Amino acid sequence: MRNKQIDVLKGIGAILVVIGHIVTGTIKNIIYAFHMPLFFFLSGYVFNTKKKFKEYLNQNIKSLIIPFFVFNLISLLFNIDYIQNNSLTKVLDCIFYFNSAVAWNTSLWFFIVLFNTKILFYIINKLCCDSTKKTFICTLTILFLGIAILKYNIWLPFGLTIVPISLTFMYIGYIAKKIELLEKINFNLKNTIICIFITAIFIISSIYNERVNMSTNLYRNYILYFFNALCGIYIMLILSKPLENSKTLNIYANLSMIMFSTQRILYKLYPFDIHSYVIVSIILTLLIYLIYYFIKSLFKRKHKEKSVL
Repeated sequence: MRNKQIDVLKGIGAILVVIGHIVTGTIKNIIYAFHMPLFFFLSGYVFNTKKKFKEYLNQNIKSLIIPFFVFNLISLLFNIDYIQNNSLTKVLDCIFYFNSAVAWNTSLWFFIVLFNTKILFYIINKLCCDSTKKTFICTLTILFLGIAILKYNIWLPFGLTIVPISLTFMYIGYIAKKIELLEKINFNLKNTIICIFITAIFIISSIYNERVNMSTNLYRNYILYFFNALCGIYIMLILSKPLENSKTLNIYANLSMIMFSTQRILYKLYPFDIHSYVIVSIILTLLIYLIYYFIKSLFKRKHKEKSVL
């Protein structure tokens, strides 16, 4: 049975992505310290190797690769200036993510990197025969290789330079599932006090490590980056516990991928600068997605009624 808290955490993560793209300064730095690692952690938590490779591959192509190309092309239609001001080679590079950059709708990087991470993690688990120890050694080896690649500025296409970092967070989520971490965590006085203490350390450490960004491989101090990300994830695990029945957060969890794909298009359509009207932009964006969800649900209900008739 699927843990309700997973969907709540996805919903919180989707909201943080919206806020993180609108706010600036310290708040942005704090959100960027952990919000993307949270998604890879959750992917690891729900990961399983029961499906055959072909089935697993096809499933992820449909859910990640196809939406990436569809929304990438749609995004270019909303920004004809990008096509006009850049060479055909650069446009094609961005469409196919050859040069580890995605045109102007940069949020789409997550689709390709998540796909690569999931497929690689599946292969590692199969080769290691689902051995936790062997998987740990493989993941750690890939992490150190990834850091070395970044240090020596070795170019890799399709966001592969990000994969060693994202793979590590997926592995941590996978181990968290093994020990049933979400099921064991309780929202009580003891954990609340621990959470407050960790939050204080996390905020100070995030400010000290300055702005990080997984999509551009900007991590500053690697030890601090992992420390901050894990602190942020733990804080979210505690805070999401009393919210596991939240219908609103469940809605945003269902909309998380569409929010990744389209929010920058929305920002481009707004008749004002989102950074000048931060609160208005956040509320408006979240409200638009709620309205979209209810309209979509209404059409589905009518379709079902017609089918029954």
